[in-house]
Amino acid sequence: LEQRTIDFVEGSQQAYSRTHLAVSHRWERREAPDQDGVQFKTVQSFLLSTQGAEIEWVWFDYWSMPQGEDKAGFEKIEFKVMLPNINLLYLFCGVLILADNTYISRFWTMFEAFLGMRKVTTNGLEPSPETEC
Repeated sequence: LEQRTIDFVEGSQQAYSRTHLAVSHRWERREAPDQDGVQFKTVQSFLLSTQGAEIEWVWFDYWSMPQGEDKAGFEKIEFKVMLPNINLLYLFCGVLILADNTYISRFWTMFEAFLGMRKVTTNGLEPSPETEC
């Protein structure tokens, strides 16, 4: 794991869109969002493809944020700082959507997908060109 700071100005200028990837996925179970490793294998395949060749950093919520009720004190602080800022990752980074039959039934996954298909402009959020989605 590596801690990174995402700069708002750089993010809004799409500085991270080709080298940073946020994964949008549904959790299979609270204690094991990817119990059989299918999502991991999909992410791995994407990174090994030509589309993922430039990716240097991957953010996957379960791997990247402290989870569960038994977090250490510093993990609780990290979680509180990260949680309200997650949406910026889906705006500023490339987004890999791991959709399945229940993906569209969940608010958070749909919100992540919505943000992943937008870009920040001086006019606010605008749809990304199809070539970027």
